Amino acid sequence: MYDGGSPILGYILECKSVPSQDWWKCKTQRKEDTTYIVTDLMKNTRYKFRIAAVNKIGPGPFSDETDCVTTLGKIKTSGERKRGREKREGMGR
Repeated sequence: MYDGGSPILGYILECKSVPSQDWWKCKTQRKEDTTYIVTDLMKNTRYKFRIAAVNKIGPGPFSDETDCVTTLGKIKTSGERKRGREKREGMGR
């Protein structure tokens, strides 16, 4: 399908744990957001990632998958990071 040179509207980021073959959507984001921190990953687990650009026609093909990335320790969820930040800010009062 030809996109007619339509501008990129956003991106779809997918990941999978290795050796699973099942990809899951980590994030759909605007074109202005070119970085993203993936949260809620399991510790000591290997992951691969891929990304696709989206325009008015729809998503394009996904990139080649990344090499394996291994999480090392406890990964804080976004809620845990927020609670930790609130707790630290409250200690300064």
